[in-house]
Amino acid sequence: ISMRLRWFGFPWIIETFGSQLDLNALGSGATGGGDLLEFVSQPSFQGLGAPTYDQGVAHAFSEEFVAAYRMHPLLPDFITVNGETKKFEEMYFDKDYNRFTQLGLQEYIKSFGTSKAGSLTATNYPQFLTNLLLPDGRRINMAVVDLFRDRERGVPRYREYRRAMNKHPEFNSFSQLSEDTEFNEAVQDLYNDDVTKVDTMIGLLGEGFRPKNYGFSDTTFRLFSIVASRRLWTDRHFRENYNA
Repeated sequence: ISMRLRWFGFPWIIETFGSQLDLNALGSGATGGGDLLEFVSQPSFQGLGAPTYDQGVAHAFSEEFVAAYRMHPLLPDFITVNGETKKFEEMYFDKDYNRFTQLGLQEYIKSFGTSKAGSLTATNYPQFLTNLLLPDGRRINMAVVDLFRDRERGVPRYREYRRAMNKHPEFNSFSQLSEDTEFNEAVQDLYNDDVTKVDTMIGLLGEGFRPKNYGFSDTTFRLFSIVASRRLWTDRHFRENYNA
């Protein structure tokens, strides 16, 4: 219901559950501080096709959001296409073009779509990306590039990143990072026992204590929830220009 409310707005609630709701009670102010109907009639509760609601700030994706989407651990080091397992490093860029033209797009979509993605954890970064050969002959370590991009673009370190979202409890000890004591100690040693220096990517991927069946950290989920809601308010393609 919560997701549909974000997409289709309160009018969907009325349309779907109107016969089961006492609208007079909803508007009675019995919630202890205001008229509920008036509250849900705000622009943020209107769905697809409603006027843009950007609160004076145009639609855009922040660097904090981009940082949360550094999900290279999803890429496996090996993948099976048409029954043949190959290293991913033998396939990227144009290395697998001849086989691609032979097997066709459909086979590749099927193979990639049925392959298991890697686990989004800090110790599962794909090996081939740590020594990535570019078309111009240079080699780069994408893990290092990811970290430096966040630093250069002013993304707060993990502790401040959580604090900005009012996440509790505050990250004050490396033992709070995950259930894996060995991993926590390795991060503590890497950052010279200074929790304020932990990079956001390391924190988000390393963060444990995840709810059951969560594919990524709770902090990442919270950021996605905030950004997804705001995009539905501010992106004109979901608002006044929505025509699907």
